[in-house]
Amino acid sequence: MYFWSVLLFVIVAGLTFLWAYAQHQNRRYKWQLIKQFESLKEQFQAKELQLRSQGNEVYPLLKANIEGRALLIERTLRDKFNFFVVNVHTSNPHEVHVQLIPAAHYHGLKTTEKESFSLLQDIDWAYTGHEALAQAIAKEYLDPLLQQSSVFKELFSTLVVYRQAVTLVLFSSTKSIAYDKVLGISARLCQQIAVFIESTPSTKSREKDG
Repeated sequence: MYFWSVLLFVIVAGLTFLWAYAQHQNRRYKWQLIKQFESLKEQFQAKELQLRSQGNEVYPLLKANIEGRALLIERTLRDKFNFFVVNVHTSNPHEVHVQLIPAAHYHGLKTTEKESFSLLQDIDWAYTGHEALAQAIAKEYLDPLLQQSSVFKELFSTLVVYRQAVTLVLFSSTKSIAYDKVLGISARLCQQIAVFIESTPSTKSREKDG
């Protein structure tokens, strides 16, 4: 009887410790995230930083400008997964649409989900929308950045050009990552792609929509 009482005490104490440790790590991560978003706010001279909470999670949202373009950076919850979303305005004069995901992500999709995408030849990307634009963005912007930054490569989820926005989605990790630097680079990447889209002549390239 004594043995089982001791065992029960050890189990309860262990679970309590794990819960307390998880809460501590969560609060620490939340504080670090807010601090990094404050750094982003200063970097872009932003006027607005909203902090929204859901349980122990924090969802900062930063509204700013980058070279005259509206910029939005947020951490959000979608389909029970945390993501970082970077959104930059584009006039998109030719109303092009494209979505890019790494080929490795494409191969992990369900069969029905794969039907929306096509693989680009000779490069490790899958796309929907304008093929020529997808090829150009992948080769000229995404591949060089992924080769330079292993962190960016690990976090990259998808890039979408749709209507008046260039949107980059990154996975949210609990690792100790300098998100202010990653998100700052991401914002400038979206800005460069927005400029590229606006300066690229209209093309009759083949388009595959999901």
